[in-house]
Amino acid sequence: MSDSDEYVDLPVSDEEWEDGESEEEEEKVGSRKKAKVHAKQLKRLQEKDPEFYKYLEECDKELLEFDDDDFDDNEGSAEKSSSVPKEEPKEIIKPIAMQMVDSWCQGAEDGKIGSIRSILEAFRKACHYGEESGNNSAPKFSVMSGSVLDKVMHFVLKNMDRILRELLDAPSFGGKKETVSELMITKQWKRHGRLMRLYLVNALHMITELTDEQMVAFTVHRVRASAVFLAAFPALLRKYVKALLHTWSRGRGAMPLVSFLFLRDLCIQLGSECLDTCLKGIYKAYLVNCKLSKSISGSKLQHIQFLGNCVRELYNVDPQSAYQHAFVFIRQLAVILRGALTERGPKLTSFVVPISFCKTLKDKKQKESMKPTKKRMEKSYQKVYDWQYIFCLELWTSVVCGCSSEEDLRPLAYPLTQIIHGVACLVPSARYFPVRLRCVKMLNRIAEATGTFIPVSSLLLDMLEMKELGGKPDAVGKAVNLFSVKQNGRCTEARKIFDSMTKRGLKPDIATYRTLLQGYATKGALFEVHALLDLMVRNGIQPDRHVFNILICAYAKQEKVDEAMLVFSKMRQHGLNPNVVSYGTVIDVLCKSGSVDDAMLYFEQMIDEGLTPNIIVYTSLIHGLCTCDKWDKAVELILEMFDRGICLNTIFFNSIIDSHCKEGRVIESEKLFDLMVRIGVKPDIITYNTLIDGCCLAGKMDEAMKLLASMVSVGVKPDIVTYGTLINGYCRVSRMDDALALFKEMVSSGVSPNIITYNIILHGLFQTRRTAAAKELYDSITKSGTQLELSTYNIILHGLCKNNLTDEALRMFQNLCSTDLQLETRTFNIMIGALLKCGRMDEAKDLFAAHSANGLVPDVCTYSLMAENLIEQGSLEELDDLFLSMEENGCSADSRMLNSIVRKLLQRGDITRAGTYLFMIDEKHFSLEASTASFLLESSPIVWEQISRIS
Repeated sequence: MSDSDEYVDLPVSDEEWEDGESEEEEEKVGSRKKAKVHAKQLKRLQEKDPEFYKYLEECDKELLEFDDDDFDDNEGSAEKSSSVPKEEPKEIIKPIAMQMVDSWCQGAEDGKIGSIRSILEAFRKACHYGEESGNNSAPKFSVMSGSVLDKVMHFVLKNMDRILRELLDAPSFGGKKETVSELMITKQWKRHGRLMRLYLVNALHMITELTDEQMVAFTVHRVRASAVFLAAFPALLRKYVKALLHTWSRGRGAMPLVSFLFLRDLCIQLGSECLDTCLKGIYKAYLVNCKLSKSISGSKLQHIQFLGNCVRELYNVDPQSAYQHAFVFIRQLAVILRGALTERGPKLTSFVVPISFCKTLKDKKQKESMKPTKKRMEKSYQKVYDWQYIFCLELWTSVVCGCSSEEDLRPLAYPLTQIIHGVACLVPSARYFPVRLRCVKMLNRIAEATGTFIPVSSLLLDMLEMKELGGKPDAVGKAVNLFSVKQNGRCTEARKIFDSMTKRGLKPDIATYRTLLQGYATKGALFEVHALLDLMVRNGIQPDRHVFNILICAYAKQEKVDEAMLVFSKMRQHGLNPNVVSYGTVIDVLCKSGSVDDAMLYFEQMIDEGLTPNIIVYTSLIHGLCTCDKWDKAVELILEMFDRGICLNTIFFNSIIDSHCKEGRVIESEKLFDLMVRIGVKPDIITYNTLIDGCCLAGKMDEAMKLLASMVSVGVKPDIVTYGTLINGYCRVSRMDDALALFKEMVSSGVSPNIITYNIILHGLFQTRRTAAAKELYDSITKSGTQLELSTYNIILHGLCKNNLTDEALRMFQNLCSTDLQLETRTFNIMIGALLKCGRMDEAKDLFAAHSANGLVPDVCTYSLMAENLIEQGSLEELDDLFLSMEENGCSADSRMLNSIVRKLLQRGDITRAGTYLFMIDEKHFSLEASTASFLLESSPIVWEQISRIS
């Protein structure tokens, strides 16, 4: 596989977290001002009314012990403001002795405010131990010895969450965002809430600054208990999320696991306030880790698998919220595949790519411009046949299969299937058998999880009919096709063939050298590139323009800008003038490195030398200018393309607008739309649908409706896709009244709803618990004569069961069994799950046994439902029998089922059986889910010992 960097890179950016800095700075300044005012008030009180001041000393000493240091610098810096007047001498540094720490710890356990403040102050100094102070003021305390430091750190991290919860009258553990909101208006929080912030801020400093991974993991594990209190500090929450994503993706040992458990707790306890940021950030961090270098270790692949399991687990927390992000990222994969298919011919594009994700090409001029050339076909599929792309496909396959029982993510199975099928068919050659087999494996997983038939036999039979299997091997003297070598990582074998040519007395020509250089450059083996280049020169073959372009691309791919520019300048020294490819590569690498101004200089130099920029050069520049927020210059280049006669039709703008919309840049898309109209390119229905879809994904439903009115006003008639997108957008934000009103408007305008539209509305009504309206819509659908599909009945059954109308669902299910409609295993699973939830075990067992009578076979989801209920009922012997019958029927337990069984058995305290199923997880090479690992981490050492003995 290729390790090409041309795949869309989505690194975790610091810009996503900087928007909260100003808010935090304002809060810090306000706190310091309040502290200084209060200190001055106490000073005046002592001067004006000494008797009352003395009374306060006797009765409320804590009030007079107020120190504005608590408000100062919540990020753990050494600068502190002081309530003591400037003319008084500085405080003397007090070395912290073990006796002082012991007294503070005892006082903190007893709930004494002064002791809690002192131990937290010592904790702050311990967190910044060894750092230089930013001012000349003397610290209140100074940690002197390592034993004292260890004592302070261990006590605070182990006990401070419990101490502060008791001080603030908070629940003893856990909690939700609402709990913290109610707590923040109490008197206790107003007086002592800053202590919780001080603890969290300094713990964050340890996480971000320490280099000892075990200590960082321990800190994250202990601070995790206080995760819910981050709801009170939004700016601090953003910094925690950023730090945890970093330790999760880059850490080793236990650090990734404890970091993920912390993130998962934040998402569950704080909800949408944190979930969207985590879902987006964790996928970007996963992408960065999927970039494989030329040397791959087994531990790296295991780490990527672990990261993928974590992403799947987090997306399972709230499938409804995860749908929007998963949709965008899967559509991004579809766009990349569409680009590769377009290069190989429009026929492939219309055959494979989902229409709802990537629109088909209809313009004749566009088809003429997309005729594949040899060079374009050689590079067309590098972005798809890349480990990063394949890992992403496997990740979303895992996510969709893991949530196959959820209606929210189930609709993504169809487009994902189309994309996987397109990848398998992209290059029908024997050299890509491994890729095709991985795709077949993914399709089988989706089919098994969703209970849907997905034909894969044609993909396997085509492999047996490929001509490469029956052909004779190429002659030794023929130039090696190193593009296949690059994809399969066989450069060493290719070099052996090359060396055998020279030993036989055959002189490789420049074409052979170019091919081998291209293979090394694609693999990123720059040392081998230079060695081969030296050999070529020694054998009397001078590099041509093509060889120099290979070198420039090799350096550009690894973002070595200076080296690429040096090779570019040496071309002229060899009497070779750069061509459009040379300039295009240099301009692209400069734009990607942020040197857009330098790229513009080379662009102008290129024009001065009489070269005509092509669409690729303009695209690189426009992308770089938009990235640097130089919108005016980007518009100028687009107009220049128009003046040069480069075709800027509706399809060109649609592709750019679609790219911006999928990245959530709706404002830029609207600017492009305005520019499109200004230069006389007429928007079509695809343009409007793309913009409307972008607004719906961003939750901007009012703007989406304005676009609907705009397209009607210019004579573009909305179609079923337009209305379906808008109705689905309203349903996802629970604005069902608006969705129903738009549905009526659609019908009155002459657009007939299809079954997909009905399914969207039915699902939305059941999600918002408007069961009466859903029933009324179902009656109207049946009266209209519309042929209902099984998917519609599944939505209705799931909705009725979710709204505790199990008897009505059971009656509908019985009616379905008496019709000619072929039921599927998923339909039975819905009813079995609902009956088990109501405690109707006998009826659930009858349905389980009725599978064979309906020509169906229970799947892993069916067995999981039955197994979990048997454990809850304590029928553990029946559980073992069920598991044996499952394997006898050819249904193999998956990772999710085994992890669920282990968790429930551990909760019941059945260590023996839990150990048995843990051994199965290890035997099948499955990974422990985060929730299972969390349960094991919190188990006692005795449980650990018993499990290890059994395993």
